[in-house]
Amino acid sequence: MVGLKSTKVLNDEEIIKAAKEFNIPEKHLYYVDTAYAYALKRIIKDTLQPTLNNHLQPLQALYFIQSDYPVSFQINCYAGGLPKLDWNRDGIMEAFPPKLQAPLDQAISGNFLLSLLKPVKGATYPTNVNSRNMVVVFWTRFMNKHTSLFIQTIQQNLSRANNPVEVIYINADNLYALVN
Repeated sequence: MVGLKSTKVLNDEEIIKAAKEFNIPEKHLYYVDTAYAYALKRIIKDTLQPTLNNHLQPLQALYFIQSDYPVSFQINCYAGGLPKLDWNRDGIMEAFPPKLQAPLDQAISGNFLLSLLKPVKGATYPTNVNSRNMVVVFWTRFMNKHTSLFIQTIQQNLSRANNPVEVIYINADNLYALVN
């Protein structure tokens, strides 16, 4: 895919530096590594391989709107528009939360997802997804230009929200660097 960098393990400082390049605030900055993939594989059965693949994509946004399960799921492999991913295909990002792009599932809850996160320097753990509006955004440095457009699109969509939304940014570079 055009616009990719090589994968590598990132320490906290490198994640913070990459986050700044993509205009990602540090307040709720986390990362996942191979422990995330192993946990998903334990709970998502072999018969649900497409579901597992969806949750292991490098660019994802899961919208938890006063629910422990996502009401909207945006994933790079469903965006279309190669070589430049089209996150707003058919105007799906014009509403908050966005219209469905990827199939919804109840394979993992928001609270389970939060339990798998590792904080980047000073981030505090959010609790109880059910009681608030939260968007969980997976991003990577190695997807480079695709990440930049994805983050811009998500942040524009967040500006459409009528109520406060907590945004959790999860860097997944270490997951891909350790698997490859």
